[in-house]
Amino acid sequence: MKKAQCPSCGAPVKFQSAASVYSICAFCRSTLLYDGRALKNLGRMAELIDDPSPIQISTKGRVDKKRFSVIGRIQLQYDAGLWNEWHLLLAGARSAWLSEASGEYVFSERASVVEAIPDFDALSPGMHLKFAEIDFQVANLVTARCVAGQGELPFKVDAGYDTKTADLRSAEGHFATIDYSETPPLVFLGRPVHFDDLHLTNLKSTAALQYASDGSEIKVESFNCPHCAAPLKIHSLQIQSITCGGCGSLIGVENKKMSLLVEAARGLRVRPRIKLGTRGSLEGVEWEVIGFLRRRIYSEGMPYFWDEYLLFNGKEGFTWLTEYDGHWNFARTLSSFPLVKPGDNTILYDKRGFRLFSSGVVETTYVVGEFYWVARAGDTCQLDEYVSPPSMLSRESMEDEITWTRAEYLEGDTVASAFKLKSLPKASGVYANQPNPWKERLGQTFAHFLAFILLGSVIQLGFLFFIPQKKFFQQDLTIPMSENAAMPNSSYNVTKEFTLPRHTQSLTLKHSLNIADNNWVEVATALVDKETGEIRRGVQDLASYKGERAPEGRRVNSIRFADIPPGRYYMVVNYDAGFELGAPSQPAIVDRVEIERRSVAWSNFVLLVIFLALSPIYAWLRHSSFEATRWEESDVGDDDEDDDDDDDDIWDDD
Repeated sequence: MKKAQCPSCGAPVKFQSAASVYSICAFCRSTLLYDGRALKNLGRMAELIDDPSPIQISTKGRVDKKRFSVIGRIQLQYDAGLWNEWHLLLAGARSAWLSEASGEYVFSERASVVEAIPDFDALSPGMHLKFAEIDFQVANLVTARCVAGQGELPFKVDAGYDTKTADLRSAEGHFATIDYSETPPLVFLGRPVHFDDLHLTNLKSTAALQYASDGSEIKVESFNCPHCAAPLKIHSLQIQSITCGGCGSLIGVENKKMSLLVEAARGLRVRPRIKLGTRGSLEGVEWEVIGFLRRRIYSEGMPYFWDEYLLFNGKEGFTWLTEYDGHWNFARTLSSFPLVKPGDNTILYDKRGFRLFSSGVVETTYVVGEFYWVARAGDTCQLDEYVSPPSMLSRESMEDEITWTRAEYLEGDTVASAFKLKSLPKASGVYANQPNPWKERLGQTFAHFLAFILLGSVIQLGFLFFIPQKKFFQQDLTIPMSENAAMPNSSYNVTKEFTLPRHTQSLTLKHSLNIADNNWVEVATALVDKETGEIRRGVQDLASYKGERAPEGRRVNSIRFADIPPGRYYMVVNYDAGFELGAPSQPAIVDRVEIERRSVAWSNFVLLVIFLALSPIYAWLRHSSFEATRWEESDVGDDDEDDDDDDDDIWDDD
């Protein structure tokens, strides 16, 4: 650590990092250069704008097991508000940076890259760049103005100068910044981090209230609308604009000064379903509704409107609640960007596949309340929505920025309960990421179907194993043949008698003939009950062919007689035979006739399978009907119409 005295006011000045060559005196705001021997006063630094950051010089923390101390800050201003770049001192006197903008924190360190760095003007949102073997997408391009500096810095900072930066994000959660304030540009690599993961200590006491989880303790600034004098509030100094709910005036907020940007737009009055100022708890966090938008998109010439509510919590920052026809979604801005392949309507995020559902230009038609950017009616952007129920990914593309949000579907009753509302309109139709109510039913019925089929199979196999097959009858019948194998139709054989001791569900009659090749025999059998005279008939064809017709012949054939009562039986067997020219002579054909009882009939098992399949088939039809209704609302074609919401498995973990 180097110590010296400010040449302007004599206050002690410390340089804790070897990388720090500039320091802003905490007492007189002089910018001091350390040239290795003494401090030089380069002039007075501008005053910092008061902001809600809980961090201050001397704040300490930890990220990825790296301990740090905050030793400096650069404050910048751009269209979406203020952002801070906190200069960190790591172990070994190394420097790092903690970016703080709109409630998001990014930890990064300067990196030496071998890849070529394109010019700022050559970049565009969505462009792919690769640094350190990581594929990045350009998220936003910013031209910001330096407000002021504080503490130790590795380079000179002048208030009022403009700097150009490009922020890049990857699908894996990496973050990169290209800083064009120097030549060649500087590259910083890192990742977004949650406030709690920084383990910060020695925070500003006033900021601790603003970042408390209890929303009632958040500091709120109050003032009156400069147009109609209606009372208004600012919940965070990150707020850049307020639209008055009384007169519709758009009021810009800059360093606690209010300016009327656009006067009243009284033509359109929209009453939000959830009033501004209402508080509710979602996902264990207490939120307050501070802004409301109504937006519109056209599909096939028809306008579709939906509402968006901006929610604020002092610790968690900003998030969104959206509503369309009674369908609600809770949405958060993403730090990592999904990988979008050109021409592919399916993208991968969080190991899930999302399908493109809608695409078009969306316009803001009504604005009221507070926003962390200057929100105006008439603002437009390109909106692309990808669904994997109950989730939805939305990409909003503007000239210099791309933002992604992930929404999770909420039932209206959940929203009403969270914000203590008496009632909300029932949902109408099927929404893009609405969970299919038949998905779980389909899975359950299919699981039950498989379980019962398994049980039935075990029972069936048990019967086959424990109830053996029994043969009741066997006899060889000799069929005399004439020289040309022609037999009179009236010829027949009568078998000996046999007894069935009990009622039999199924009897199998089998004929096995030793006919020569290229011969055929038609066998007609009559099973006769000797006591009642009841007759059961069956006809079988047996043949033996070789050559081209070989697959058509069978020398053994069986038929089944069902529901046979006990008694004494015999059979009358008629034969009709013939042969093709050139067939070898055969003096006689022997027919082995057998009657046996099979242990279990398979027909009942087949009927059981058909009956059990009715429930999953019905559930599948309802599931498919729900999905068909969902995708009827899509405006991106029907190439994959038969896909459903089970897109989790179309991507593997690689």
